[in-house]
Amino acid sequence: MIFRENGSKKPAIFFYVLLCLVLTAAGFYASAEGASKLSRAEGARLGKKVKGIFEKKCARCHTPDGSDREKYKNEVDIDFILNLKKLASNPDIISPGDPRGSGLYPQVEDGSMPYSDTGENHLPKEEKSIIEKWIKAGAPDEKGDLVPAAP
Repeated sequence: MIFRENGSKKPAIFFYVLLCLVLTAAGFYASAEGASKLSRAEGARLGKKVKGIFEKKCARCHTPDGSDREKYKNEVDIDFILNLKKLASNPDIISPGDPRGSGLYPQVEDGSMPYSDTGENHLPKEEKSIIEKWIKAGAPDEKGDLVPAAP
């Protein structure tokens, strides 16, 4: 250890604490960056899961031929929920990498989507988490492709 002439250990402790903080910050940065990057195969699996959720819970209103489309025609504004590439390319709906900055995810998170007159159609926490992870990962489609970043 590094000691002062008077035998104090303060500089060594300060150095140790500073080193720990720097390494911890570097670890958080690396893990946060790594969490959002998926392999193409992982992205494809995640895209397929999200599309399955959207097929089950959203398509009846948000597709041109959805069974509840006519019932909610004044409220339905996206009829392409199953086209993940088109969905992810619309910055008003999806902000790849930023779930809470997306138009869609806050509605999923607070339970206002999927809409239901009876309130029975809300997504379970696990499905909300999958949608959040999908957006954080860049909103890959079922092939694992990401929407190219806007110039």
